Amino acid sequence: MKKLKQIKEMSKQPTNGKNHSAWLTSEVSLQEIKSYTRQEVKKHKDDNWVIYKNKVYDLTPYMKHHPGGQETILPYLGKDITRTVKSVHGWVNVEKLVKKCHIGNITLTLNIENIEKTSKDEKSKPLTPSRLRFQEFEN
Repeated sequence: MKKLKQIKEMSKQPTNGKNHSAWLTSEVSLQEIKSYTRQEVKKHKDDNWVIYKNKVYDLTPYMKHHPGGQETILPYLGKDITRTVKSVHGWVNVEKLVKKCHIGNITLTLNIENIEKTSKDEKSKPLTPSRLRFQEFEN
């Protein structure tokens, strides 16, 4: 608990990226990892939640340490930032930077398509990857 308090105190001081190494080397308590839908993350925009590579991050402690300033992150809160981050920071190990902010993973939903076919042969066939599709719902 003391370590978590230290992290919270450190996150209150704006650094504009100047104290990036202090953020990386600080310690934090591990939390239970939960599953979230994309819709749930979208609702937590004001809580500084984002999705990166199907993982959910609460960027609150990191916001003031971002080298470009927290205002550059604001338009992306509540969204999947994977493509944007790869295009802007392709050389950066983002997962290492925000490891302490990881709070959960995106729930993948299984959709079964075209199960009911008119042909008896088609109905008797086992479900194969071509008949199943994993889809992440976005609104």
